Amino acid sequence: MKTLALIFATVLVSSFQTTKSFAAEGDNKKCQTITTDLEATPSTASYQTNIFQNAAGRVTVIVLKHDQETVKLSITDQNNQELFRSKIKKDSVHQNFQMAGLDPGEYQFTLNKNGECFTKTVTVK
Repeated sequence: MKTLALIFATVLVSSFQTTKSFAAEGDNKKCQTITTDLEATPSTASYQTNIFQNAAGRVTVIVLKHDQETVKLSITDQNNQELFRSKIKKDSVHQNFQMAGLDPGEYQFTLNKNGECFTKTVTVK
């Protein structure tokens, strides 16, 4: 069972490609937030996402898109310190983040594709 969980985690993590700098790739575009505090992006977005937190504190990020454009994911804390950054190149991704080990506070999950942003704030208690 542990092997199966490890394989599953490896497949999920391989769906994301981490990068050192988003700004180096023209991320200077102003980010237009298309929605906040909603569970899913509106149908006018060029990609669909769902970010939700379960009772145990785990946060799930789901991204669906139908083109070759990269979606950038970043996680920041309440001091705007970036904790995680990755590029999503696949058509669909389902990624889990265990938040239980983090300090209590608010954390922002932001998905950005060509200036279209979806931001969700989760609280760690």
